Amino acid sequence: VKGRLQFSTHGRGQVWLDDVRVAVQLRPQMIPPAKAKVYPVALAAATIAVDGLQEEWREAPRADVRAAYAVSQAEAIIMDKEDSKGSDDLSFSFAARHDSARLFLMIAVRDDVRKTVRPYWQGDSIQFALDTTFGRSKKGFGAGDYAIGVVLKGTGAKGVIERKPKTSSLTASHIEVACETSRSGYTVELAIPWRHLLKAPPKHNQRMGFSIIVNDNDGGGRKWAEWTPGIAREKRPAQYGTLLFLSQGNIGLCLDAPA
Repeated sequence: VKGRLQFSTHGRGQVWLDDVRVAVQLRPQMIPPAKAKVYPVALAAATIAVDGLQEEWREAPRADVRAAYAVSQAEAIIMDKEDSKGSDDLSFSFAARHDSARLFLMIAVRDDVRKTVRPYWQGDSIQFALDTTFGRSKKGFGAGDYAIGVVLKGTGAKGVIERKPKTSSLTASHIEVACETSRSGYTVELAIPWRHLLKAPPKHNQRMGFSIIVNDNDGGGRKWAEWTPGIAREKRPAQYGTLLFLSQGNIGLCLDAPA
């Protein structure tokens, strides 16, 4: 906080400034998760049915992502690109909840054309990453990092594990996935057991790094929309956003989230 103190004197003399106090009124602002890059993961009030429907997520905050990027990075196998035609062509929102047994994610995607190809991330699909130790590695994946994908299959979907810690017992069969499709896009709901991710469920105010992207291909090549960098262009957990886990009826504090 910077300010300027002005005063005047009548004629020559000496002036002492003592016990000067400045009061500043704080005006907190609500920053949406898509901009803050911190998502508050509340404790689920009841068991969430993994069915691909959004009714149970009406009270959960949504992180909306509307910007899409044309592919031009070295990891692409097909070095062509396809420009986004707007939010109906590619945009998404996500929400998260947790309980003592599982982490739940819901991803609602707007995508007017469905196309799946191989490798799966070159077509319509979802990729997300978890930095479970909040190590925020700047050079590739760290010891506690997971990279997980969701592959669309017809009107359904399945989970795939691209990367996991050496000590992890998580397999694709442990990830419960459901998908509901519509003319305007699709909704994916999934659950991952804590016992295969962590030694114990997260505590109140515990943080994890998190990033998620949705890939799209309408026939002209891959493009994606991302919550944060760290997956598509390079594997860099230091660029992930933050999942802040909350217990029921509590608020959380995160002072060093990424800008």
